[in-house]
Amino acid sequence: MMITAALTIGLCSVGALAAPLDSNEREARRAKILDRIKKDAAVRAEALLASSTGKPTRDFTNTALSVLVAGEDPTLAEKLLDHAFSLQDMKRESPTFGYVPWTEGDTDITLDPNSIEFATHSMGPVLLVYGDKLSDAFKRRIKPHIKVAFEALRRHHPPVWYTNIFLMNTASMILMGQAIGDKKAQSDGAAQLDIWLEYTRQNGVHEYDSPVYYGVDLDTLYPAYLLCKDPEVKAKLKSALDLLWSDMCANFFVANKRLAGPESRNYDFLGGSGGLSVFYWMEGLISADPGGGSAYLYVGSGPDGYRPGADILGLASAKERVVKSKWDAKPGGDRYCYLTRDFVIGGASRSYEPQDRPIAVELASKKELPVVSVIADSFDSPYGKARITDACGHSKPFHWPLNPTCVQEKGTLMVLVGLNPSGLKSWERGKRDQQVPVDSLATNVILPAKADSIMLDGKPVSTASAFKKKAKSGSVVAIREGNAGVAIRIFAADGCEHFQPEFVLQAEENGLEFGAFRYTVYHYRGESVKLKEKAARAGILISAGQCGSDDDLIALSNALKTATIDDHVSRRTWQVRAKIADLTLEAGADIASHEPLYRRVNGKSISIERLTVNGVDLGLR
Repeated sequence: MMITAALTIGLCSVGALAAPLDSNEREARRAKILDRIKKDAAVRAEALLASSTGKPTRDFTNTALSVLVAGEDPTLAEKLLDHAFSLQDMKRESPTFGYVPWTEGDTDITLDPNSIEFATHSMGPVLLVYGDKLSDAFKRRIKPHIKVAFEALRRHHPPVWYTNIFLMNTASMILMGQAIGDKKAQSDGAAQLDIWLEYTRQNGVHEYDSPVYYGVDLDTLYPAYLLCKDPEVKAKLKSALDLLWSDMCANFFVANKRLAGPESRNYDFLGGSGGLSVFYWMEGLISADPGGGSAYLYVGSGPDGYRPGADILGLASAKERVVKSKWDAKPGGDRYCYLTRDFVIGGASRSYEPQDRPIAVELASKKELPVVSVIADSFDSPYGKARITDACGHSKPFHWPLNPTCVQEKGTLMVLVGLNPSGLKSWERGKRDQQVPVDSLATNVILPAKADSIMLDGKPVSTASAFKKKAKSGSVVAIREGNAGVAIRIFAADGCEHFQPEFVLQAEENGLEFGAFRYTVYHYRGESVKLKEKAARAGILISAGQCGSDDDLIALSNALKTATIDDHVSRRTWQVRAKIADLTLEAGADIASHEPLYRRVNGKSISIERLTVNGVDLGLR
């Protein structure tokens, strides 16, 4: 189940071997994480104990681990854990037996059933690393709660594709079982790991390239690998870590120092590095200290912990690479990302959830420019600042599913967006699956307002203040930053409720405040109504390339403007053929299901691959 040796053999076509960070420097970086943990662990603990109502239970259990890592009084950690598990349902006849509520005071203990994974996340490291610091009385008190937690973890049984929760559940079973000598729990956890590895071997990491949840995955797997005593299970945990790190390095944009390309889940619609920056920094891919770093990372990254090898780290050094990966067995569950020194462009077919970023373009910059992305919204504010309270009670940014069909060849990407206006169903608490009335529906391309050059149909545009500029289906918006540029053409769009689509390049104060503006096609604007249409299309061509001057940017823009596009719509299918210079991209989508029917580059069907970099297979064996 290890990553194949083909990785090392094929490095000449991927990247050079990268020397891991010197051990002394790495330990110095670990020490900085420890200093940060020591700085506020006790303060956070006292604040939680002083006012616990409404606080997430995971804050208590995570802070308990931080208190122990920081070398604070262990009785403080015991108080935190006693309080968290005092909330556990210990009534065997109860349907929620063993569960811990997300927050103290929740009337519905299963409002967010993931609470049991988060509540138990720290318990393995707490008992296995710091058990000798805890009182015998506490260990006697906590043992019945852990046994009952096993029952809740088994009953929750998260789906294998729910990557971060499934791995957290798995690691808790293994480590807590090991801590209290429950061989059945250890065996169940090991069996779950096999299930995840087999699923991922076939389908790739489902919760793909999330800068938020890859951090959670690593916080889970690092301590599990360090502390697991079963050599066979330990080797499998290393395989999982190697896979995640290979993906992270293959998609690392050196210029902007972060994971780049399409992402399954990111709560920052404009950028966002999530919790991954500190992991990259720990291994030397980032030189400046980004701050942060959890107790899980500190515990799991010691001399006997996991370290990605030079072959894996070397993936980040390739000057030019095409990364293809798979994340679902369903049509469109794949991802393509093209990375160079100056830009990144990528697309994922199929929507993931209301915080995904299936289309992403980044230009190398020191300005922290927003990522160029495509967002469908009905708030007329697609910058991720409008939030909803979801069915689990969490406040999150929100956008509608694009249902994209993508076909790409290096820097050129065609996207067929397939909105479902009649399917705009609420994700909000208490309103789930009710159709939402809207007064607008738009497909937006988010753009960086502080780029070096901005053009609409070859004419410069200033973003010094708010504006609205009319455009049309043949219009091309172009952006240049440094030595790279991107051009965007929305070549097709449908209206709803007899509304004629409107194309607008616009900058509003609520976007400029965050360095962003947008190119928008409105499918509907008017009175608040429940839309009846089952499909609303938006066809987009995007081309990114080297652009050292505005003349280069105009040339890139003209190549899109003069592209030949054959666009055919029937009752059931949407088929598009685009010819840009000597490149031909073709795609077909089912209008009802919004799934891809075919995708071709220069007449050849695209290949779906688990995880490859420049053709070298890095997937699990």
